[in-house]
Amino acid sequence: MTEKTLVQIKNLAKHFPIRKGFFNKQVGAVRALDGINLDIIEGETLGLVGESGCGKSTLGRVMLRLMPASQGSVSFDGQEIMALDAKAMKPLRKQMQIVFQNPYASLDPRMTIAQILAEPLEVHGMSKGSSSDGGSNLKAEVTRLIELVGLPKEMLDRYPHEFSGGQRQRIGIARALALKPRLIVADEPVSALDVSVQAQILNLLLDLKKEFNLTYLFIAHNLDVVRYISDRIAVMYLGRIVEIGPCKDVYEKPLHPYAKALISAAPVPDPAYDRSNRVLLQGDLPSPANPPSGCAFHTRCPIAREICKQDTPALREIAPGHKSACHFAEELM
Repeated sequence: MTEKTLVQIKNLAKHFPIRKGFFNKQVGAVRALDGINLDIIEGETLGLVGESGCGKSTLGRVMLRLMPASQGSVSFDGQEIMALDAKAMKPLRKQMQIVFQNPYASLDPRMTIAQILAEPLEVHGMSKGSSSDGGSNLKAEVTRLIELVGLPKEMLDRYPHEFSGGQRQRIGIARALALKPRLIVADEPVSALDVSVQAQILNLLLDLKKEFNLTYLFIAHNLDVVRYISDRIAVMYLGRIVEIGPCKDVYEKPLHPYAKALISAAPVPDPAYDRSNRVLLQGDLPSPANPPSGCAFHTRCPIAREICKQDTPALREIAPGHKSACHFAEELM
């Protein structure tokens, strides 16, 4: 069966201007995204990892047009969406939803859970035909959504402050499912939750993916979480994709020094584990307002050479389905 590309991203960039002075003059820009090329296959979970500040969340928001891009294109199911106006974009928004990182801030505290789940249905006209029967159709759909994520319907009349973090994130997932989307961007959906609750939410996401044939862009910094849920993994550094490939291949045979360092830094709960081969990065993440020349990672890379300071390596296929943006990726095989 041929794999179908649901989302295609080409040369996507997002630069935030730096302004100073009385006249608010632009004196520079923060390169949050700096030429992203990425395909998301329908039905897969693509994990997106990297240090804080590398541009992961910005990519998710720009891809969904929650913030404008500086350049580049995003195609959803073959349709370019960057140039669409709000009216033309509205039908597509039903197919692309997001689950936010902070379950304590993503729900309106003035609304009941029933109102929160009903709102997207009403905005997109999917609750029509329910007024004649006292809104029973809408109530039935809201009840279905809350039960879909494992919460009882008796909770619909409560407010967000009456729920735990895990319960709130379940409500956020239910809201994302309300419009029957094809793509969900999960922006660090479990990072604010306890470990035991994280497992519950991850298993819920996997069950929902199987039931509704969903496609996920799963953004996280916890490598164990990403490994558990993802089919493929993309590694970001300073606004660029530096490695992408099947989950097993990236973890067992990383082909970029940064990905290798990230994976080796992950804690292993085994006293007998040999930690002598861990890759320790030197220095801090450079500023995206003034990234290094050539390969942006060369200032911290243990195998950097002169060419790394001058030439930006292209993201190229090193093994089947496994790409790396490193001049010396073959040496890591």
